[in-house]
Amino acid sequence: MPNFVLASMQTLALTPQKAALRPAFHASTMDVAASPSIAELTRASAVSPAATLDVTPALNRDLAHVVARPVPSYIGKNGLIATDQLRVLDPIMWNRIGDVVPPASNGVTRDKLDCPLTDTVVVSDVLVFQGATNGVLYHLPRYRLATHSVNGVDQYIIRMEHAANDWILRVGLEKFRAAEIPAATVTSELAHDLLLRLTFNVTMAGGGITTKELPFQDIGVTQDGSLVVGTLHFASPAERDQVLAAITTATAGAGLQISRAIRVGIPATPLGTMPGAQLYRAVTRGVNMVAEPNPLFLNLALNRYLFDGDAPAAGGLGLTPFQVQSKDRFFTYWQDTGRPELFYYLPDAFRLARRSQAPFLPMVSIKVVGSATKPEDAQMSFEFVAVPWVDPARLAAARQELAKRVKVTDPTAPAATKPGDLGGLLGGLLGHAIGGATGSGVGSVVGGVLSGALGGGQEGSNLKFEPLIASKSALWLALPGLGGAAGGLAERTGAQVDTRTALVNSELLSLTQFQAVWTALFGGSLSLLRGEVRIDLGNNTREVIPVSVRLDETAGDVLEIAAAPGTLPNTLKATLTNTIESAILIRRFDAITSDSALMAVATSDGKPLALPVTLPQSGTLEVLLTNPGPPVPQGKSLQASFDVDATAAKGDPQTVWSLLLDPTTPADFSRSIDVEAFGSMFD
Repeated sequence: MPNFVLASMQTLALTPQKAALRPAFHASTMDVAASPSIAELTRASAVSPAATLDVTPALNRDLAHVVARPVPSYIGKNGLIATDQLRVLDPIMWNRIGDVVPPASNGVTRDKLDCPLTDTVVVSDVLVFQGATNGVLYHLPRYRLATHSVNGVDQYIIRMEHAANDWILRVGLEKFRAAEIPAATVTSELAHDLLLRLTFNVTMAGGGITTKELPFQDIGVTQDGSLVVGTLHFASPAERDQVLAAITTATAGAGLQISRAIRVGIPATPLGTMPGAQLYRAVTRGVNMVAEPNPLFLNLALNRYLFDGDAPAAGGLGLTPFQVQSKDRFFTYWQDTGRPELFYYLPDAFRLARRSQAPFLPMVSIKVVGSATKPEDAQMSFEFVAVPWVDPARLAAARQELAKRVKVTDPTAPAATKPGDLGGLLGGLLGHAIGGATGSGVGSVVGGVLSGALGGGQEGSNLKFEPLIASKSALWLALPGLGGAAGGLAERTGAQVDTRTALVNSELLSLTQFQAVWTALFGGSLSLLRGEVRIDLGNNTREVIPVSVRLDETAGDVLEIAAAPGTLPNTLKATLTNTIESAILIRRFDAITSDSALMAVATSDGKPLALPVTLPQSGTLEVLLTNPGPPVPQGKSLQASFDVDATAAKGDPQTVWSLLLDPTTPADFSRSIDVEAFGSMFD
């Protein structure tokens, strides 16, 4: 069969764009307090790029001349994603987390908003948004793979080609308005930021199946805004062949995942329920979709324009498992055949999450359900968020062991260091349990150590780790009155689980059941509030991740740390403050300079710091940090990051109750009763 080339396309040439790129998020307007590092993490590709593209007709040309702006990704330090990022990447889970974590703002009147608004809390692309003050109506566009006509035949705008030093995939997307919006309604496009990912199924050795995600690192847009062009740089020819197999195989489930981040005002309270003017909160929300065609399946015999010349042979969709022992457990690591230096892994455990800003409260919400007619019918709502937790020492040891078993000949493909690649787009999990803000500390989970665990600096440093995407995950938990044949565990079908980011669960309990759960929350039970996430990878391939919902075993920051220049040269003074609900046991406190030098730690009067030390609730500890290296050059300041191993001690139940009880819970309840009395009493 002859090879076909595009006979009628467009040449796209760059012209300067003067307008500054709008950041995807503004931490000051988030409805849930953001972490200190959010400003660095939460930027996405805007639909208005740093350069526009002139379009002129041409023959026998394709999209090869598009040069798009690199896309800052949603991943943070070490390729891990903070829980706050779920507002864009998984808005359904984010809304559930919002039920557990109350908003930080009570809202403002609409004239104080600087963004369009909607009268519903759930945001979607079928809504018509209103300008807060200008009366303009807006819609959020949808996207689909664009087509054009070549010699009277419609073709998708999608190509694989060799460009510069790597292989790339380019796609053209067109915008359209949701059909649910009445045709007579005149709307303008709502400002939004775009994130584009290619997803497809990957077959494991042994027959299991998981999902692989590849972010498009570059996004450009035509001058008239009608065509968005995404560019995906492959890490290697093997990864190219892997993708080719995915989009040319009907059962691979390939798709173009599109996340649109918008900033809008939503009602702070249900409409008409409060006296006075309606209040709104400015929030950032993600609206996700899969572009048509869904699934993305191209019969290569009918779509030869996918390549110029002969298409390479499609590679197999495979992951090869390796098991490595750590302490008393064996962990599985899956090697990506498309990128042999990349291994996927699952977390050690799920732990109760803490909020990302002081006072770092546990992500638990307790409500009293007011529908009971008698005390024995009283019910309590118990909701919680748990996040994956990983021991970086486990990953560091696995790197060295795997390096002995596999040989990676070319692990430094250029695309491996492109923006959006490290860790994959959804590289993870853990809020601040891993690689979090300054002062992060849960067990040994720290950014500096994990940086070595995920890649660099040791034997096997050419190996990289990314969290495995597990599409079939279920929470099994021990709760009072729900034990059974499954070892006291019961499946919580209402739980939402993502092994890379979080799990959210809500329980409606009787008063007796809740009392048992409350005791277990403080460690008063060996079995209750413990369980596991069960992962079904297919073909009898299963994995299990332990779950613990305990206040003395949480994930997230527990200390607030402030540093300032010391009175002596080449020193810093750090103040550790306990703002949580209980005392904190500090087992280790290390400070690392920006040059990776370990600083000497002493008490404020210069004596060696004796650890472990218990910091009482609301207590502070001042330490003196000395840089072992040469003095910092004039005009620069001494910077340090902190590696803290600290855990919460047993808290005071009364204090915790006052912090976790939902503030909307009424102080008093009333119920109707029937009273029988002698008629003479009413004479």
